[in-house]
This record gives sequence, structure tokens and C-alpha cells, in this order.
Amino acid sequence: MRVEITPGSKERLEGCCHRFGMKQFAALSRISEWLSEQNEMVQAAVTGLYPAAIRADIAKLILKKMAAGKK
Repeated sequence: MRVEITPGSKERLEGCCHRFGMKQFAALSRISEWLSEQNEMVQAAVTGLYPAAIRADIAKLILKKMAAGKK
């Protein structure tokens, strides 16, 4: 799998991996696995498919839905 990230993101990912003592491949594998297990609304939010103007509202809706599911 090929992954394209910005130079700034690469530096932050390297820092994160260094702090947790893991390889970038392992971190990206875990992130991919987590994302694939989320519902469509969360996947769309994480991948930036919602317009910036409604992102805060979407985040609130997701949190409400998650809280309702735990009851």
C-alpha cells in the first residue's frame, strides 16, 4: 500500500512513532484498521468529506450518536 502525506504530517507521524516506540508501518496499519471499523459518518468526518462550514456540527452529531449508543 502506498500512502501519500504532506512533509509536516510525516514529521509529526515520525515524532509520534518515536514517542511510542513503533514503526510507521505499524502505526499506519493500526490507524487503517481503526478507520475501517468506524461507521460511515465517522469515516466521512475523518477523511474530510464534510465541508468545513459544518464540521463542528458533524462532530457534535457524531458524539451525540455515540453517547446514545452507550445507554
